[in-house]
Amino acid sequence: MDPERAIKGFGMLLVISLVATPVLAQEAGELEPYLGLKDQFELALPIGWSVFDQGAILSGKPGKTGPPVVFSSEPIDGKAMMSGDKDALEKVVRQLSHVEIGALAGFMMDRLPAKKGMSCTGFDVKAQKTILDLMGTDPMFGPKRTTREKPAAEILVVGGCQGLRIKGKGTASTGAGKNLDVFAVSDGEVLFLFKLLNLDEHYPKNLDTFERVMATLRMAAAPSARS
Repeated sequence: MDPERAIKGFGMLLVISLVATPVLAQEAGELEPYLGLKDQFELALPIGWSVFDQGAILSGKPGKTGPPVVFSSEPIDGKAMMSGDKDALEKVVRQLSHVEIGALAGFMMDRLPAKKGMSCTGFDVKAQKTILDLMGTDPMFGPKRTTREKPAAEILVVGGCQGLRIKGKGTASTGAGKNLDVFAVSDGEVLFLFKLLNLDEHYPKNLDTFERVMATLRMAAAPSARS
């Protein structure tokens, strides 16, 4: 697996050896609304899924941007992690790593400050290049990795706004194949990146749920949400 990205993405300065039996990805059934970030968007998640927002745990309330948000089929106990308990921290880092590679069903979302040319009406050419360049910095495309397919973007509607779907194929540090599948959308203030970064062995069984969830996404900035 590729745990260094999970640790770095959540601002953890501890390097932990992860030796554990992978948690099998779970099949998802019915969906239920998630309104925890309704000022920015709404979507529906499989019943029983949880949302890990480290920024909200640290500040006590959700922010517009901040550390990645993780949507997971297994509860991630952020408060226990923040208590300083080593076992709790190791468990959270393991879960984050398993969500990333796809051993645990789920996906991640980055929220970054939007740049010029990014809005609900779409991304201009420069903004598209900026996002593609950003996707190309993922470790799966880095030095000593094999880029099997460079990230490429398709323009489509995402949550009622004009967005992008970006796909690419690289490799994990182990040499195993890894996939990048990202829905990008912006409200003019924030760039939202909903990300599936699974290993080849897990990607097919998580893709359907990811697409089902993304089909329910409704951005607060979308014209349909304001009508």
